[in-house]
Amino acid sequence: MKEIDVDIRNAPADEVLLHRLCELIGGAAVAARAYLRSLRLSGPLHLGVIFHMLAPWAAHFVQLEAVMLAQGAVDWQPAVAACVLHQLPALQQLQFRFSFNDEKPPRDLLSLLLLPSVAAAVAVAGANGTAALRPGMPQLQHLALVYPPRSVIPPTAPLPDALSLLTQLTALKLKRYPTTAVPSFAALTNLRFLLWDPALPADAAYTMPDGLEQLTQLECLWIVAQWPLQLPTSLAPNLRGLHTMVRGQQEDDPELQRWDWLGHFTQLRSLRLQGVGMRELPWEIASLSQLTRLDLMVNHLEELPAGPYLRQLQYVHLGNNRFSRFPSALLEAENLVAAYLANQSTSSGSGRSSPGGSSTGSSYGVMRCGTGFTRRMELMAADVEGLLALRSLRTLVMGNLQPVIILPGLARQDFSWLQRYLRQGSGARLTSNELAYPLQGKEVFDIQPLLPGFGGGGGGSDGSGRLDSLSLEPPPR
Repeated sequence: MKEIDVDIRNAPADEVLLHRLCELIGGAAVAARAYLRSLRLSGPLHLGVIFHMLAPWAAHFVQLEAVMLAQGAVDWQPAVAACVLHQLPALQQLQFRFSFNDEKPPRDLLSLLLLPSVAAAVAVAGANGTAALRPGMPQLQHLALVYPPRSVIPPTAPLPDALSLLTQLTALKLKRYPTTAVPSFAALTNLRFLLWDPALPADAAYTMPDGLEQLTQLECLWIVAQWPLQLPTSLAPNLRGLHTMVRGQQEDDPELQRWDWLGHFTQLRSLRLQGVGMRELPWEIASLSQLTRLDLMVNHLEELPAGPYLRQLQYVHLGNNRFSRFPSALLEAENLVAAYLANQSTSSGSGRSSPGGSSTGSSYGVMRCGTGFTRRMELMAADVEGLLALRSLRTLVMGNLQPVIILPGLARQDFSWLQRYLRQGSGARLTSNELAYPLQGKEVFDIQPLLPGFGGGGGGSDGSGRLDSLSLEPPPR
Protein backbone atom coordinates (compact mmCIF):
# COMPACT_ATOMS: atom_id res chain seq x y z
CA MET A 1 0.00 0.00 0.00
CA LYS A 2 1.52 3.29 -1.13
CA GLU A 3 -1.13 5.75 0.07
CA ILE A 4 -3.49 6.13 3.02
CA ASP A 5 -6.19 8.75 2.47
CA VAL A 6 -8.76 9.15 5.27
CA ASP A 7 -11.46 11.85 5.21
CA ILE A 8 -13.85 11.78 8.19
CA ARG A 9 -16.56 14.44 7.91
CA ASN A 10 -18.22 13.84 11.31
CA ALA A 11 -16.77 12.31 14.44
CA PRO A 12 -18.39 9.06 15.61
CA ALA A 13 -20.63 9.59 18.63
CA ASP A 14 -18.85 6.75 20.39
CA GLU A 15 -15.44 7.97 21.59
CA VAL A 16 -14.25 4.38 21.95
CA LEU A 17 -15.06 3.75 18.30
CA LEU A 18 -13.14 6.88 17.24
CA HIS A 19 -10.14 5.78 19.28
CA ARG A 20 -10.32 2.34 17.67
CA LEU A 21 -10.48 3.93 14.21
CA CYS A 22 -7.34 5.94 14.95
CA GLU A 23 -5.60 2.79 16.10
CA LEU A 24 -6.64 1.11 12.86
CA ILE A 25 -5.16 3.97 10.82
CA GLY A 26 -1.94 3.94 12.82
CA GLY A 27 -1.65 0.19 12.49
CA ALA A 28 -2.26 0.35 8.74
CA ALA A 29 0.48 2.96 8.36
CA VAL A 30 2.98 0.95 10.37
CA ALA A 31 2.14 -2.21 8.42
CA ALA A 32 2.84 -0.35 5.16
CA ARG A 33 5.89 1.53 6.46
CA ALA A 34 8.30 0.13 3.87
CA TYR A 35 6.17 1.23 0.91
CA LEU A 36 3.96 4.11 2.12
CA ARG A 37 4.53 7.29 0.08
CA SER A 38 1.55 9.47 1.03
CA LEU A 39 -0.42 9.92 4.27
CA ARG A 40 -3.54 12.13 4.19
CA LEU A 41 -5.68 12.46 7.34
CA SER A 42 -8.62 14.84 7.37
CA GLY A 43 -11.32 15.25 9.98
CA PRO A 44 -11.84 14.93 13.75
CA LEU A 45 -9.17 12.31 14.31
CA HIS A 46 -6.84 11.95 17.29
CA LEU A 47 -3.39 12.44 15.81
CA GLY A 48 -1.87 11.64 19.16
CA VAL A 49 -3.14 8.06 18.98
CA ILE A 50 -2.03 7.61 15.37
CA PHE A 51 1.43 9.14 15.67
CA HIS A 52 2.21 7.46 19.00
CA MET A 53 1.92 4.21 17.04
CA LEU A 54 4.17 5.56 14.26
CA ALA A 55 6.84 6.95 16.58
CA PRO A 56 8.89 3.79 17.22
CA TRP A 57 8.94 3.07 13.49
CA ALA A 58 9.63 6.61 12.22
CA ALA A 59 13.01 5.76 10.70
CA HIS A 60 11.43 2.86 8.76
CA PHE A 61 9.18 5.12 6.64
CA VAL A 62 11.87 5.44 3.99
CA GLN A 63 9.44 6.28 1.16
CA LEU A 64 6.94 8.50 2.97
CA GLU A 65 7.35 11.78 1.06
CA ALA A 66 4.01 13.58 1.59
CA VAL A 67 1.85 14.15 4.69
CA MET A 68 -1.35 16.21 4.79
CA LEU A 69 -3.17 16.71 8.12
CA ALA A 70 -6.40 18.71 8.08
CA GLN A 71 -9.34 19.96 10.14
CA GLY A 72 -8.84 18.23 13.42
CA ALA A 73 -11.03 18.23 16.50
CA VAL A 74 -10.42 19.62 19.99
CA ASP A 75 -8.14 16.68 20.80
CA TRP A 76 -6.29 16.86 17.48
CA GLN A 77 -2.79 17.07 19.02
CA PRO A 78 -0.78 18.36 16.03
CA ALA A 79 2.26 18.85 18.29
CA VAL A 80 2.48 15.08 18.84
CA ALA A 81 2.43 14.58 15.09
CA ALA A 82 5.16 17.21 14.68
CA CYS A 83 7.56 15.33 16.95
CA VAL A 84 7.22 12.23 14.77
CA LEU A 85 7.17 14.03 11.43
CA HIS A 86 10.53 15.57 12.26
CA GLN A 87 12.04 12.08 12.30
CA LEU A 88 10.71 10.86 8.95
CA PRO A 89 13.78 10.38 6.73
CA ALA A 90 12.13 11.00 3.35
CA LEU A 91 9.49 13.67 4.12
CA GLN A 92 9.46 16.30 1.37
CA GLN A 93 5.90 17.72 1.50
CA LEU A 94 4.00 18.70 4.64
CA GLN A 95 0.66 20.46 4.98
CA PHE A 96 -1.35 21.36 8.11
CA ARG A 97 -4.86 22.73 7.60
CA PHE A 98 -6.36 23.94 10.87
CA SER A 99 -10.04 24.42 11.62
CA PHE A 100 -12.17 26.76 13.71
CA ASN A 101 -12.01 24.15 16.48
CA ASP A 102 -8.42 25.15 17.15
CA GLU A 103 -8.97 27.88 19.72
CA LYS A 104 -5.35 28.71 20.44
CA PRO A 105 -2.23 28.82 18.26
CA PRO A 106 0.09 25.81 18.30
CA ARG A 107 2.93 27.94 19.65
CA ASP A 108 5.51 25.21 19.49
CA LEU A 109 4.35 23.44 16.32
CA LEU A 110 7.00 24.85 13.99
CA SER A 111 9.66 24.57 16.67
CA LEU A 112 8.79 20.91 17.17
CA LEU A 113 8.94 20.35 13.43
CA LEU A 114 12.23 22.14 12.94
CA LEU A 115 14.06 21.94 16.26
CA PRO A 116 12.19 19.61 18.65
CA SER A 117 13.31 19.41 22.22
CA VAL A 118 14.79 16.26 23.72
CA ALA A 119 11.99 16.25 26.28
CA ALA A 120 9.33 16.23 23.56
CA ALA A 121 11.02 13.40 21.70
CA VAL A 122 11.25 11.32 24.86
CA ALA A 123 7.58 11.93 25.61
CA VAL A 124 6.54 10.62 22.19
CA ALA A 125 9.12 8.02 21.21
CA GLY A 126 10.74 7.05 24.49
CA ALA A 127 14.35 7.39 25.50
CA ASN A 128 15.59 5.90 22.23
CA GLY A 129 13.81 8.64 20.27
CA THR A 130 16.47 11.22 21.09
CA ALA A 131 18.92 9.50 18.77
CA ALA A 132 16.85 10.56 15.76
CA LEU A 133 16.94 14.28 16.52
CA ARG A 134 18.36 16.46 13.75
CA PRO A 135 18.58 20.24 13.37
CA GLY A 136 15.88 21.20 10.89
CA MET A 137 14.25 19.08 8.16
CA PRO A 138 16.91 19.17 5.45
CA GLN A 139 14.84 17.20 2.95
CA LEU A 140 11.60 19.26 3.24
CA GLN A 141 10.70 21.05 0.01
CA HIS A 142 7.02 21.95 0.50
CA LEU A 143 5.54 23.43 3.71
CA ALA A 144 1.97 24.75 4.10
CA LEU A 145 0.41 25.96 7.36
CA VAL A 146 -3.17 27.07 6.75
CA TYR A 147 -5.83 28.54 9.03
CA PRO A 148 -9.41 29.43 7.91
CA PRO A 149 -9.64 32.91 6.28
CA ARG A 150 -11.72 34.32 9.15
CA SER A 151 -9.71 32.76 11.94
CA VAL A 152 -9.50 35.06 14.97
CA ILE A 153 -6.79 33.23 16.90
CA PRO A 154 -4.52 35.94 18.37
CA PRO A 155 -0.81 35.80 17.56
CA THR A 156 1.30 35.23 20.66
CA ALA A 157 4.74 34.12 19.47
CA PRO A 158 7.16 34.72 16.58
CA LEU A 159 7.95 32.19 13.90
CA PRO A 160 11.10 30.29 14.88
CA ASP A 161 14.39 31.40 13.38
CA ALA A 162 14.86 27.82 12.18
CA LEU A 163 12.36 28.54 9.41
CA SER A 164 15.01 30.67 7.73
CA LEU A 165 17.28 27.60 7.56
CA LEU A 166 14.98 25.56 5.29
CA THR A 167 17.05 26.51 2.27
CA GLN A 168 15.79 23.54 0.24
CA LEU A 169 12.15 24.77 0.28
CA THR A 170 10.59 25.32 -3.12
CA ALA A 171 7.03 26.05 -1.88
CA LEU A 172 5.96 27.85 1.32
CA LYS A 173 2.39 28.76 2.28
CA LEU A 174 1.53 30.63 5.49
CA LYS A 175 -2.18 31.43 5.43
CA ARG A 176 -3.56 33.27 8.49
CA TYR A 177 -0.98 31.51 10.65
CA PRO A 178 -0.79 33.53 13.90
CA THR A 179 2.62 35.07 14.54
CA THR A 180 4.09 38.19 16.09
CA ALA A 181 7.33 38.31 14.07
CA VAL A 182 8.98 36.66 11.10
CA PRO A 183 12.61 35.64 10.52
CA SER A 184 14.49 36.67 7.41
CA PHE A 185 13.72 34.80 4.18
CA ALA A 186 16.98 35.85 2.53
CA ALA A 187 18.44 32.33 2.56
CA LEU A 188 15.35 30.65 1.02
CA THR A 189 16.67 31.22 -2.47
CA ASN A 190 15.21 27.99 -3.90
CA LEU A 191 11.63 29.13 -3.32
CA ARG A 192 9.52 29.05 -6.47
CA PHE A 193 6.08 29.46 -4.89
CA LEU A 194 5.31 31.70 -1.89
CA LEU A 195 1.96 32.54 -0.28
CA TRP A 196 2.47 35.12 2.45
CA ASP A 197 -0.64 36.01 4.49
CA PRO A 198 0.16 35.62 8.20
CA ALA A 199 -2.16 36.71 11.02
CA LEU A 200 -0.15 39.53 12.54
CA PRO A 201 -1.09 41.63 15.57
CA ALA A 202 -3.85 44.17 14.88
CA ASP A 203 -1.47 47.13 15.15
CA ALA A 204 1.23 45.62 12.91
CA ALA A 205 1.77 46.75 9.33
CA TYR A 206 1.88 44.08 6.62
CA THR A 207 5.44 44.75 5.57
CA MET A 208 7.23 42.61 3.00
CA PRO A 209 9.14 39.65 4.45
CA ASP A 210 12.73 40.58 5.15
CA GLY A 211 14.95 39.23 2.39
CA LEU A 212 12.17 38.97 -0.22
CA GLU A 213 14.43 40.65 -2.78
CA GLN A 214 16.77 37.62 -2.62
CA LEU A 215 14.08 35.16 -3.78
CA THR A 216 14.89 35.59 -7.45
CA GLN A 217 13.67 32.10 -8.43
CA LEU A 218 10.05 32.88 -7.49
CA GLU A 219 7.54 31.96 -10.18
CA CYS A 220 4.36 32.66 -8.22
CA LEU A 221 3.85 35.11 -5.35
CA TRP A 222 0.65 35.56 -3.31
CA ILE A 223 1.09 38.30 -0.74
CA VAL A 224 -0.90 40.56 1.58
CA ALA A 225 0.93 43.88 1.80
CA GLN A 226 0.60 47.38 3.15
CA TRP A 227 -0.32 50.27 0.84
CA PRO A 228 1.38 51.73 -1.15
CA LEU A 229 2.46 48.57 -2.93
CA GLN A 230 5.97 48.15 -4.28
CA LEU A 231 7.86 44.92 -4.93
CA PRO A 232 11.61 44.49 -5.42
CA THR A 233 12.38 44.42 -9.15
CA SER A 234 14.90 41.61 -8.58
CA LEU A 235 11.87 39.25 -8.66
CA ALA A 236 10.90 40.27 -12.19
CA PRO A 237 12.90 37.86 -14.43
CA ASN A 238 11.17 34.63 -13.32
CA LEU A 239 7.88 35.79 -11.80
CA ARG A 240 4.88 34.56 -13.79
CA GLY A 241 2.10 35.04 -11.24
CA LEU A 242 1.68 38.04 -8.90
CA HIS A 243 -1.38 38.10 -6.63
CA THR A 244 -1.56 40.92 -4.10
CA MET A 245 -4.18 42.08 -1.60
CA VAL A 246 -3.37 45.48 -0.17
CA ARG A 247 -4.38 46.93 3.19
CA GLY A 248 -4.42 50.51 4.44
CA GLN A 249 -5.18 52.22 1.12
CA GLN A 250 -5.60 56.00 1.53
CA GLU A 251 -8.07 57.54 -0.91
CA ASP A 252 -7.07 61.11 -0.08
CA ASP A 253 -3.46 60.60 -1.21
CA PRO A 254 -3.60 58.36 -4.30
CA GLU A 255 -0.37 59.70 -5.85
CA LEU A 256 1.64 57.78 -3.24
CA GLN A 257 0.90 54.61 -5.21
CA ARG A 258 3.35 54.50 -8.11
CA TRP A 259 3.63 51.83 -10.77
CA ASP A 260 7.02 52.40 -12.37
CA TRP A 261 8.44 49.34 -10.57
CA LEU A 262 5.82 47.12 -12.24
CA GLY A 263 7.25 47.95 -15.66
CA HIS A 264 10.08 45.47 -14.98
CA PHE A 265 7.66 42.51 -14.59
CA THR A 266 7.21 41.87 -18.29
CA GLN A 267 6.94 38.06 -17.95
CA LEU A 268 3.73 38.07 -15.91
CA ARG A 269 0.97 35.73 -17.05
CA SER A 270 -1.36 36.31 -14.10
CA LEU A 271 -1.81 39.54 -12.14
CA ARG A 272 -4.09 40.36 -9.21
CA LEU A 273 -4.08 43.83 -7.66
CA GLN A 274 -6.84 44.02 -5.07
CA GLY A 275 -7.58 47.12 -3.04
CA VAL A 276 -4.77 49.34 -4.34
CA GLY A 277 -7.06 52.33 -5.04
CA MET A 278 -6.43 52.21 -8.79
CA ARG A 279 -8.40 54.94 -10.64
CA GLU A 280 -7.11 54.24 -14.13
CA LEU A 281 -5.15 51.41 -15.65
CA PRO A 282 -1.45 52.41 -15.76
CA TRP A 283 0.60 51.74 -18.86
CA GLU A 284 2.84 49.41 -16.87
CA ILE A 285 -0.15 47.02 -16.76
CA ALA A 286 -1.65 47.84 -20.15
CA SER A 287 1.68 46.96 -21.79
CA LEU A 288 1.88 43.42 -20.33
CA SER A 289 1.37 41.45 -23.54
CA GLN A 290 1.59 37.96 -21.99
CA LEU A 291 -1.24 38.31 -19.47
CA THR A 292 -3.87 35.58 -19.54
CA ARG A 293 -5.52 36.65 -16.27
CA LEU A 294 -6.11 40.12 -14.80
CA ASP A 295 -8.00 40.49 -11.51
CA LEU A 296 -8.51 44.11 -10.42
CA MET A 297 -11.27 43.80 -7.84
CA VAL A 298 -11.95 46.44 -5.16
CA ASN A 299 -10.52 49.49 -6.93
CA HIS A 300 -11.91 52.74 -8.41
CA LEU A 301 -11.77 52.01 -12.13
CA GLU A 302 -14.41 53.59 -14.38
CA GLU A 303 -13.05 52.57 -17.78
CA LEU A 304 -10.39 50.44 -19.45
CA PRO A 305 -7.97 51.48 -22.20
CA ALA A 306 -6.95 49.44 -25.22
CA GLY A 307 -3.49 47.93 -25.08
CA PRO A 308 -1.27 44.87 -25.48
CA TYR A 309 -2.61 43.37 -22.24
CA LEU A 310 -5.75 42.32 -24.15
CA ARG A 311 -3.97 40.13 -26.72
CA GLN A 312 -3.93 36.89 -24.71
CA LEU A 313 -6.32 37.81 -21.89
CA GLN A 314 -8.67 34.98 -20.92
CA TYR A 315 -9.97 35.95 -17.46
CA VAL A 316 -10.73 39.40 -16.06
CA HIS A 317 -12.28 40.33 -12.69
CA LEU A 318 -13.49 43.94 -12.40
CA GLY A 319 -15.86 43.52 -9.45
CA ASN A 320 -16.23 46.26 -6.84
CA ASN A 321 -15.11 49.09 -9.12
CA ARG A 322 -17.04 52.08 -10.53
CA PHE A 323 -18.05 51.12 -14.06
CA SER A 324 -21.33 52.65 -15.20
CA ARG A 325 -20.82 51.60 -18.83
CA PHE A 326 -19.59 48.34 -20.23
CA PRO A 327 -15.77 48.51 -20.68
CA SER A 328 -15.74 48.19 -24.46
CA ALA A 329 -11.97 47.63 -24.55
CA LEU A 330 -12.70 44.04 -23.46
CA LEU A 331 -14.17 43.40 -26.90
CA GLU A 332 -10.59 43.41 -28.22
CA ALA A 333 -9.73 40.43 -25.98
CA GLU A 334 -10.33 37.75 -28.60
CA ASN A 335 -9.40 34.94 -26.21
CA LEU A 336 -11.65 36.08 -23.35
CA VAL A 337 -13.24 33.12 -21.54
CA ALA A 338 -14.77 34.70 -18.40
CA ALA A 339 -15.42 38.21 -17.10
CA TYR A 340 -16.74 39.41 -13.73
CA LEU A 341 -18.49 42.80 -13.79
CA ALA A 342 -20.84 42.63 -10.79
CA ASN A 343 -20.92 44.85 -7.69
CA GLN A 344 -20.06 48.24 -9.15
CA SER A 345 -20.29 51.23 -6.81
CA THR A 346 -20.84 54.94 -7.19
CA SER A 347 -17.91 57.36 -7.22
CA SER A 348 -18.74 58.48 -3.68
CA GLY A 349 -17.90 55.16 -2.01
CA SER A 350 -15.90 52.01 -2.27
CA GLY A 351 -16.86 48.39 -2.51
CA ARG A 352 -20.59 47.80 -2.70
CA SER A 353 -22.76 50.89 -2.79
CA SER A 354 -25.34 51.79 -0.22
CA PRO A 355 -29.02 51.85 -1.21
CA GLY A 356 -30.34 55.09 -2.58
CA GLY A 357 -27.12 56.17 -4.25
CA SER A 358 -26.96 57.42 -7.81
CA SER A 359 -24.44 56.88 -10.52
CA THR A 360 -22.36 59.56 -12.14
CA GLY A 361 -22.60 59.89 -15.90
CA SER A 362 -25.59 57.57 -16.12
CA SER A 363 -29.32 58.06 -15.75
CA TYR A 364 -29.55 54.83 -13.76
CA GLY A 365 -28.89 54.56 -10.06
CA VAL A 366 -27.89 51.82 -7.67
CA MET A 367 -30.10 48.75 -7.57
CA ARG A 368 -30.31 45.74 -5.28
CA CYS A 369 -28.94 42.72 -7.15
CA GLY A 370 -29.13 39.49 -5.21
CA THR A 371 -26.39 39.66 -2.59
CA GLY A 372 -25.87 43.45 -2.46
CA PHE A 373 -26.24 46.81 -4.17
CA THR A 374 -24.64 47.47 -7.51
CA ARG A 375 -24.47 50.33 -9.96
CA ARG A 376 -26.38 49.94 -13.20
CA MET A 377 -24.23 49.29 -16.28
CA GLU A 378 -25.15 50.45 -19.78
CA LEU A 379 -24.42 48.30 -22.81
CA MET A 380 -24.87 49.73 -26.28
CA ALA A 381 -25.76 47.72 -29.37
CA ALA A 382 -22.08 47.59 -30.39
CA ASP A 383 -21.18 46.12 -26.99
CA VAL A 384 -23.75 43.36 -27.33
CA GLU A 385 -22.61 42.49 -30.85
CA GLY A 386 -19.01 42.59 -29.70
CA LEU A 387 -19.75 40.11 -26.92
CA LEU A 388 -21.41 37.85 -29.44
CA ALA A 389 -18.24 37.95 -31.57
CA LEU A 390 -16.05 36.71 -28.70
CA ARG A 391 -16.12 33.05 -29.66
CA SER A 392 -14.18 31.89 -26.60
CA LEU A 393 -16.47 33.65 -24.10
CA ARG A 394 -18.17 31.19 -21.77
CA THR A 395 -19.09 33.12 -18.61
CA LEU A 396 -20.15 36.69 -17.91
CA VAL A 397 -21.06 37.58 -14.30
CA MET A 398 -23.34 40.57 -13.68
CA GLY A 399 -26.01 41.44 -11.15
CA ASN A 400 -29.49 40.37 -12.24
CA LEU A 401 -30.70 44.01 -12.20
CA GLN A 402 -27.40 45.50 -13.38
CA PRO A 403 -27.33 45.55 -17.21
CA VAL A 404 -29.28 48.13 -19.19
CA ILE A 405 -29.14 47.41 -22.91
CA ILE A 406 -29.74 50.45 -25.10
CA LEU A 407 -30.73 49.59 -28.65
CA PRO A 408 -31.55 52.30 -31.24
CA GLY A 409 -35.29 52.69 -31.78
CA LEU A 410 -36.18 49.94 -29.29
CA ALA A 411 -37.15 49.72 -25.65
CA ARG A 412 -34.33 49.22 -23.21
CA GLN A 413 -33.60 45.60 -22.49
CA ASP A 414 -32.49 43.87 -19.29
CA PHE A 415 -30.59 40.92 -17.85
CA SER A 416 -33.02 38.28 -19.12
CA TRP A 417 -32.90 39.61 -22.68
CA LEU A 418 -29.10 39.69 -22.72
CA GLN A 419 -28.95 36.24 -21.18
CA ARG A 420 -31.13 34.76 -23.93
CA TYR A 421 -29.33 36.68 -26.68
CA LEU A 422 -25.88 35.45 -25.66
CA ARG A 423 -26.99 31.90 -25.06
CA GLN A 424 -28.68 31.63 -28.45
CA GLY A 425 -26.02 33.56 -30.34
CA SER A 426 -22.76 32.12 -28.99
CA GLY A 427 -23.57 29.78 -26.13
CA ALA A 428 -22.04 32.17 -23.58
CA ARG A 429 -23.57 32.12 -20.10
CA LEU A 430 -24.70 35.33 -18.41
CA THR A 431 -25.21 34.66 -14.71
CA SER A 432 -25.59 36.50 -11.40
CA ASN A 433 -23.88 33.64 -9.55
CA GLU A 434 -20.65 35.21 -8.34
CA LEU A 435 -19.05 31.80 -7.85
CA ALA A 436 -19.31 31.11 -11.57
CA TYR A 437 -16.18 33.16 -12.18
CA PRO A 438 -13.15 30.86 -11.79
CA LEU A 439 -10.69 32.57 -9.48
CA GLN A 440 -7.01 31.79 -9.75
CA GLY A 441 -6.37 28.45 -8.09
CA LYS A 442 -3.63 27.73 -5.56
CA GLU A 443 -3.03 24.10 -6.50
CA VAL A 444 0.75 24.61 -6.42
CA PHE A 445 0.50 24.91 -2.63
CA ASP A 446 -1.65 21.80 -2.11
CA ILE A 447 -0.43 18.27 -1.64
CA GLN A 448 -2.25 16.16 -4.17
CA PRO A 449 -3.13 12.49 -3.60
CA LEU A 450 -1.15 9.90 -5.49
CA LEU A 451 -4.40 8.35 -6.72
CA PRO A 452 -7.06 10.99 -7.48
CA GLY A 453 -9.79 8.34 -7.68
CA PHE A 454 -8.82 6.64 -4.43
CA GLY A 455 -11.75 5.56 -2.30
CA GLY A 456 -13.33 2.71 -4.18
CA GLY A 457 -12.25 -0.83 -4.86
CA GLY A 458 -9.98 -3.01 -2.82
CA GLY A 459 -6.25 -3.29 -2.74
CA GLY A 460 -4.44 -4.07 -5.93
CA SER A 461 -1.23 -3.79 -7.82
CA ASP A 462 -1.71 -0.03 -8.19
CA GLY A 463 -0.77 0.42 -4.53
CA SER A 464 -4.19 1.48 -3.29
CA GLY A 465 -5.89 -0.19 -0.37
CA ARG A 466 -8.95 -0.13 1.82
CA LEU A 467 -8.69 0.23 5.57
CA ASP A 468 -11.71 -2.00 6.09
CA SER A 469 -9.77 -4.90 4.61
CA LEU A 470 -6.97 -4.60 7.18
CA SER A 471 -6.68 -6.38 10.47
CA LEU A 472 -7.61 -4.47 13.61
CA GLU A 473 -4.74 -6.12 15.44
CA PRO A 474 -1.80 -3.78 16.14
CA PRO A 475 1.43 -4.68 14.35
CA PRO A 476 4.11 -6.61 16.22
CA ARG A 477 6.86 -4.63 17.88
